Amino acid sequence: MGIAVIYGSSRKNGNSDQLANLLVEGFEADKIHLSDYNIEPIVDYRHSEKEPYPNDDYHHLIERVKAQDVLVFATPIYWYGASGLTKTFIDRWSQSLRENKTE
Repeated sequence: MGIAVIYGSSRKNGNSDQLANLLVEGFEADKIHLSDYNIEPIVDYRHSEKEPYPNDDYHHLIERVKAQDVLVFATPIYWYGASGLTKTFIDRWSQSLRENKTE
């Protein structure tokens, strides 16, 4: 069973990171700190003929995530919601459902 821990905090070793580390202690986990990567925000191209794909780290990261069986999101809560890093990563998932990109 593979585990991906997706850290959405801009502060490493903060409370969210420490809690997630306790959760996966003793397990092998792919630890992904979103703050270490460039993930562009989603852009709505539904009414455009050509959909450009950002040249960022998203596709590399989503392949790491897809290789795992269990996902753990570790994010601080800011004003009753997840961090911007976490939201942007999840938003790109919805965009990737529409992608028809061949690499």
